[in-house]
Amino acid sequence: MEATSNHTFTHDLSGAPLPLIASCSLHWEESALTLQATVSNELKSAPGAQPHTFTAELWKHDVIELFLANASGRYLEINLAPNTAWWAQWFSTARCADHSLPVPKCVVTEESSPHEDTRSLSLSIAFTDLTPLGERESIRWNATYICHSPDQRYASIAHLPGDTPDFHQPDQFLPVSQS
Repeated sequence: MEATSNHTFTHDLSGAPLPLIASCSLHWEESALTLQATVSNELKSAPGAQPHTFTAELWKHDVIELFLANASGRYLEINLAPNTAWWAQWFSTARCADHSLPVPKCVVTEESSPHEDTRSLSLSIAFTDLTPLGERESIRWNATYICHSPDQRYASIAHLPGDTPDFHQPDQFLPVSQS
């Protein structure tokens, strides 16, 4: 398993320290891409979101998000809630949903955590579900974090310009090879 990088979210987009720290790493495996995340047990999942199920509008609550993009601007957004509920959507360009592509099947698990105050989550996507992005070497990515709902705080691995939080900036995502 090759880890792209490990990131801990300690500050929000304004630079203020986050009250609930989370971390994530991206791993390229033989046949799948896996996002591993460690999140605080204090994070709140969307009301009614069932573990291991596809659930809309997770970003309105505490969540880790993974964005994968190609050079044309096509990208995939995947949300992972603290209870392992998930959501995914393809976009042809920034905020323009592409319903012509099937939603990839995400396999989510919760693993034992070495710390009582956190939980360890894993989300895997088969490479065959990522073919709309092209070759691995051309994929760009970003991971983001939303916490403290309903008074949400936002964090991002990639620097995202703008006065308000906008995670839909695929041109700002990080090249996998430089992460």
